[in-house]
Amino acid sequence: MLRLRLILVCLLVCACAIPLRVAATSDPLLGGEPFSVPLPAGREMADDELLDVEGELFFLFTILIYTAAFAAAGASGAAVHENWFDEDYGIDGDDWPKIGCGAAQGAIAGATGGILHCVPI
Repeated sequence: MLRLRLILVCLLVCACAIPLRVAATSDPLLGGEPFSVPLPAGREMADDELLDVEGELFFLFTILIYTAAFAAAGASGAAVHENWFDEDYGIDGDDWPKIGCGAAQGAIAGATGGILHCVPI
């Protein structure tokens, strides 16, 4: 049994070393500059034109509203569960971390949904 394990380990080492050796001696897969991003063709905007661009605050306000609404919904859902469906009636001191967790999960879901809602696909 020990001999079989030794042979298996040797085969695994050889099998892993062959792709590494081939990758070390091969040419790069991508030619040109690394991380080059093609930019759209157009004219350069002046500073006063850049200041006139609208829409940035709407995007941020939308994400903020989604985040706040979903955080409130997550906290409310956790509070309802802890108040009526928990092992004891009412909200105790040990229930507040669970309500905070519900608010955090709702905020994360709201921020993700707000970003997905605002970004055109």
